[in-house]
Amino acid sequence: MVKFIHCADIHLGKNQNNLDQRFEDFGNAFRYVVEEALQREVDFFLIAGDLFDKRNINARTLKQAVEILEPLRRAEIPVIAVEGNHDKAFLRDKESWISYLAHRSYIILLKPDFKGGKLIVEPYDRDNCSGCYLDLTKDIRIYGMGYLGRAAGSKLAELAPSLPDDKQNILLLHSMVGRMGGDLIGSIPKSDVACLKERVSYLALGHGHNCYVVDKLASQKVDTTTAEDASLPKGQLSLFDLLAVSTEEMEESSEFVITETEDYRNFWGHNPGSIEHCRLDEADHKQGFFYVEMIEGQLQKVEHISGRQRSAKIIVVDVTGVDTPEVVYQKIASDVREQVGELKELLLRLIVKGDIEFDVLEIDEERIRTEVTEICEPIILELELRANLPHFSISTQNEILDRETIEREVLLKKVNDRSTFRSLGSDLVNLILELKEDLLTGVSSGEVLSKVMQMAGEISEDS
Repeated sequence: MVKFIHCADIHLGKNQNNLDQRFEDFGNAFRYVVEEALQREVDFFLIAGDLFDKRNINARTLKQAVEILEPLRRAEIPVIAVEGNHDKAFLRDKESWISYLAHRSYIILLKPDFKGGKLIVEPYDRDNCSGCYLDLTKDIRIYGMGYLGRAAGSKLAELAPSLPDDKQNILLLHSMVGRMGGDLIGSIPKSDVACLKERVSYLALGHGHNCYVVDKLASQKVDTTTAEDASLPKGQLSLFDLLAVSTEEMEESSEFVITETEDYRNFWGHNPGSIEHCRLDEADHKQGFFYVEMIEGQLQKVEHISGRQRSAKIIVVDVTGVDTPEVVYQKIASDVREQVGELKELLLRLIVKGDIEFDVLEIDEERIRTEVTEICEPIILELELRANLPHFSISTQNEILDRETIEREVLLKKVNDRSTFRSLGSDLVNLILELKEDLLTGVSSGEVLSKVMQMAGEISEDS
């Protein structure tokens, strides 16, 4: 039997609101995962991308990473990692900081190589710290594909024929899998991983900050929660994606499931979620890491562990019908006390909504902040006054637009403003964003030109 930890989206170095406490929170969350690995005496330790929050980390972040990884190195527990989109080096730098850790023997970095646009699958070379796969034992082979953007589907199709059928293959992939994430950079439809099912024993995923699993058999139906209860990874879906998702669609898409109660052994692909809240809208997410026991490619135990996170809450206060600001303050204070309880120094996102009988500008935001701070002393308080705003769906109300979403919506507006390109819509936006990602990650000019010609042809055929 082999035992291992699978984690992803560590985001060391994240310094939310320039608070030292948050920098330490991300370090403490990762330290807890390492402590669990040591206590459970695992055989190896997987990181499925985004060890760091930024490509250009500072000395403090590197020092923190080294200190946390050192006990694993002393215990001779191999740490096998891939680069996520946050880890990859800038084109001018050539090598990432996670590559630096590999050359100092803190991790084994698995990374595919490409020549002439074709995937090169080579064994890991310990001297050069390069290679796509590692034979950990005579029976267990670990592959690392990392973050490939929307090219992941085609590259996985190239990889599949080279996977041996006489080994227990584990694959690390930094990509969201499933229809609900399929229109975003770094996300692929579940059909793109279907080619791996027969030869991969465990698909170790990263990139999505909410825990989800990929069904082992296409015909197997599993229970799903409603779109409201599922706590979808809203920060990673566009407004249009969220509005389009219905409960019926989730049930049809049985391979993309967010679950609290299912036996994880019944699933093939596993995404643990981030180990700490990267945004306040993740307060309701299921996050943590997996502890796995496997015998001859069969999962014997897959346990999702929540980890050590700072407490976080999203509180929605409905002030519908309230006729004075004073009653609003009282309602907010009451709801916060009831839902926060004894928690202190938490992350708090407070949303005030509803139709009130007076001008919303009469509400004193500073007073709300002061009174809420006296109740629970949040280290970060995000306050959103939505009273007397037009009504939106629950998914839209709870979304914080991240940079990628804003960028996408701005580009879409620019495209739609030009009648010549209007019919191309999101297809053209996808092409622009993919080209940007390719240029940032060092894809050759020949590959970029080839992709432009190919996608331009596809767009032309569909138009």
